Amino acid sequence: MPCVSLIMTVQNGEKYLLEAISSLLGQSFSDTELVVVNNGSNDHTSEILKNINDKRLKLISIAPNPQNTFASGIEKALKASTGKYVAVQDSDDISEIDRIEKQWKYLEAHQDVGLVGSKFYVIDQLGEYLGTSADLPESEKLMQKYAEGNFLAHSTVMYHREIATTLGGYNQKFAYACDYRLALDILNAGYKISAINQPLIKSRRHVDQETVKKGSEIIINQNLLTLLQHAQGLKFFNKKSLLKGRRQITKAKFQSVLNSLWKGYYFNALRLFANAALEAPIYTMVYAFIRTIRGQLKDAPQPQENYVNERLGQK
Repeated sequence: MPCVSLIMTVQNGEKYLLEAISSLLGQSFSDTELVVVNNGSNDHTSEILKNINDKRLKLISIAPNPQNTFASGIEKALKASTGKYVAVQDSDDISEIDRIEKQWKYLEAHQDVGLVGSKFYVIDQLGEYLGTSADLPESEKLMQKYAEGNFLAHSTVMYHREIATTLGGYNQKFAYACDYRLALDILNAGYKISAINQPLIKSRRHVDQETVKKGSEIIINQNLLTLLQHAQGLKFFNKKSLLKGRRQITKAKFQSVLNSLWKGYYFNALRLFANAALEAPIYTMVYAFIRTIRGQLKDAPQPQENYVNERLGQK
C-alpha cells in the first residue's frame, strides 16, 4: 500500500494534463500512487493517459455524461485511493518537486492535523509567472477563517484518507465547493487544518477553466451561500468569526441579486434583495451591497484566489 495517494479528475484537459501528471510522478517522494479519473473527456485526454507508462498510475475512465462534475470525479478518485494520506491536484496545475515530501513530513509530525495546504504561485496558460498567493495565518487563525469561506486552494491540500472517507468524502450536493464542505466536516470532527507557508504548486489561470465557464458563477455562489450558512451552525467557530461569516452571507445574497439581474430575472432579483435586506443590519447591508456592486466580491469561495485575482486585476 502506498503512503500517499495523489488524486486528480480531468475532463477535456489535453492542453496541460501531461505536464500536470509529470509533476506528480516526478516528485522527490516516490512512495505514491496516482489515481486519475478521466471524467467523460472527448478530446485527446484518453490517449495521453494511455501512453503514460508508470505502474503507479491507476486510471478510471467514465463515459461522457452531462451529470459528470468535478465533485463526482474527485469522489471516485478518493474512493479508489489506498494511501494513508491523499494529496489533490487539478489537471492544469503543477506541483513543486518537493511538495509531497514536505506535506507528508508535516502530517507525520502533526497527527492532530487532518488537512494541510500551502501557498501557491500563479501562472498563465503559457506557464509564465503572474503572482504569488498571500501569506497564510497560523493554524488557529486559519481554521477560524473557514467561517468566511474556503480558505485553502484545493489543489494545494493533503489530508488523512481515513478521516475524509469516515466523514463521507466529497459531498455531491456541492459541484463547485465540495472541498469547502469537506474542510468544514474535518473541523467539525475536531481535527485541525494547517498550512505550510511556502508556495508548493503552480496554479494555472486560463479561459478553459471550469469556474470561468458561462453560467458557473450562479452555481458557485449558491454553493458558497449554502455552506456559509451551514458554517453558522458549527460550534467550532467563535463569535467574531461567525459575525464575519454573516457578512459574507450578506455579500453572497447580494451577488445572487446581481446574478438574477444579469439573467433578466427581475422579480426574482427583487425578492432576493428584500430577503437580504430584511435579514441584515443596515450597516452590513450597505457595506455588502457596495462591495458587491463594485465587483470586489469574487464568486469563487476561495480567499486565496481572491487575493491573487485582485493583485492581477481580475475582477
